[in-house]
Amino acid sequence: MRQRGFTLIELLVVIAIVAVLAGMLLPAVNLVRAAARQSVCASQQRQILLAVISYAGEQEGLLPDVDRADHRNWVAATASQIDAGAGWWYGWSTGTDRALRKLYLCPDGTKQTMFSINYMYHKRVGLDVAGVPFYSSVALARVRQASEAVLLMDGANVTYASNLGFEYSASYQPNYIDFRHRGRLVAGFVDGHSASLATPWTLPSTALAWQGN
Repeated sequence: MRQRGFTLIELLVVIAIVAVLAGMLLPAVNLVRAAARQSVCASQQRQILLAVISYAGEQEGLLPDVDRADHRNWVAATASQIDAGAGWWYGWSTGTDRALRKLYLCPDGTKQTMFSINYMYHKRVGLDVAGVPFYSSVALARVRQASEAVLLMDGANVTYASNLGFEYSASYQPNYIDFRHRGRLVAGFVDGHSASLATPWTLPSTALAWQGN
C-alpha cells in the first residue's frame, strides 16, 4: 500500500503554526539576550572597580582621578592594574590586549566616545588637566557611604569627547549618560558592586554619600 504524503494545505498549516510559535518566542529570546548583555556590562564594571580599589591601595588610598595632565586618568590607572603593559591616553597604545580594550566597551553601547570607551567616571573625583586641579583627589577611606556612591556608569560624551566624567545633574543626561539597557543603565559603586538604575543623579543618598570628602 502506498503511503499517503502531506498535502500542500497541510504543509502550509504546519508552516503557519511554526511561524506563529517563532513569533511568540522571539521577544522572549530577545529579552534573554538583552539580560545577558546587561550582565556582561555589570561584570565588566565590577572588574574595573576592583582595579580602582587596587590602584587606591598603591596610591595612599587615593581613587584614580577622572583626568590628569600626566596621562594618569581613570582609564589608564585601572587598565594598568589589570595589565601592566596596557597604555591609554585618549586611545589605546599599540599592543594593548584586545580583551582589555573590550572591558571598557559595554556590549549594549550604541554611543561611544572617540577614544574606544563608553563608560563614564565621576567627574569630581579629581580633575587636573593642565597642572591646575579643578577637583581634588578623593581618598577611598573618606567616602562616607561607599555602597551608595556611584563612581562608574554607562555613558558616552558625544559633544566633548575628551571629557571622561559625569556629574549628578539632569542637564548632563543627553550627552553623558546612556540608558542603554532597556531604559536603564548599569552603575558601579565605590564599594565594588554594580546595580541597574533609572535616575542615579536624583537619588539623595547618592549625593550625600560623597559629602565630607
